[in-house]
Amino acid sequence: MRVHLLYEARDFDFAASLPPGHEELTADLELTTLLEAMAAGDKFLSDVSQKVLLTCLDDPEAIRYRQRVLADCLAKPGVIREMYDIAVGALQDKRHLWGTYGGTYQSRCAIRAAEARSCGAGVGGDRVRRHERHP
Repeated sequence: MRVHLLYEARDFDFAASLPPGHEELTADLELTTLLEAMAAGDKFLSDVSQKVLLTCLDDPEAIRYRQRVLADCLAKPGVIREMYDIAVGALQDKRHLWGTYGGTYQSRCAIRAAEARSCGAGVGGDRVRRHERHP
C-alpha cells in the first residue's frame, strides 16, 4: 500500500541527501527546536521531518496537493496516527525479519518465510480493519 502524503504520483526519496547549506539554514532558523518538538523523541520522525522540511518544493500544484493532504490530516488525526503506527510496525517487523539468525541458511530462510507470513497477515489485517472503520 502506498500512501502519497507528499507527492501525488510518487514516493518521497528518503535516501536523498540534504541540500547544500542545510546546516547553516537549520542554525539560522533554529529548526532544531522545531524538529525536536515535532518528533517528540521519535528518531525516525525527526530524520524524515528534517529531510521533508529542507527539501525544496517549487511546483505550485505539488504545494496545493500538500495543502489538501494537510487539510485531510487535520480533519481526521486519528486515521493519520493509525497509519503512522502501521508504518512503524511494518518497519520494525522488517528489521526483525532481516536481523541475524543462527542455524543453517535453509533454516533461516524457513524461519523468515514463516515470520513474514505472520507479520504480513497481522499488519494487513489491521489495515483492513482500520480501513473499514475509516473509509
